[in-house]
Amino acid sequence: MGKQAAFIREFLIDGHPSRAAVRAGYAKPAAKQTATRLLTDPRIAAEIKDRTKTALDSVAEKTSVTKAEVVQMAMAVLRGAQVDRAWGAARASVDLVARLHGYIIERRDTRVITALTDLTLEELKAIAAADERDGRRAIDG
Repeated sequence: MGKQAAFIREFLIDGHPSRAAVRAGYAKPAAKQTATRLLTDPRIAAEIKDRTKTALDSVAEKTSVTKAEVVQMAMAVLRGAQVDRAWGAARASVDLVARLHGYIIERRDTRVITALTDLTLEELKAIAAADERDGRRAIDG
């Protein structure tokens, strides 16, 4: 598995199949086809998946920070910001701690509205009221 092992190693460097094939010693004119063939080989695909997972697990382990540690850091920043009267940093720290503890929850409306029937009665009434305030007629008739 000499060239194949080299391909796996090279592919994991930048994720570019054709370049990995060439760096592994395969012919440049057929690099794209060779890379496609190699990536669809079940043994090679499994090895790449396994090595990628191992690498990601290693990074996660090295960089893991607990919620408690983040709160401690934010509180240290808050105390320093209060002393320095850096109110922007203080507010950001309070905001972060509040979000981590669930006191602030961001909600976004992800609906796609394509017709009036997609709106609730309350939403339609609010639109009509806003139009009346602005001096527009909500419905021409």
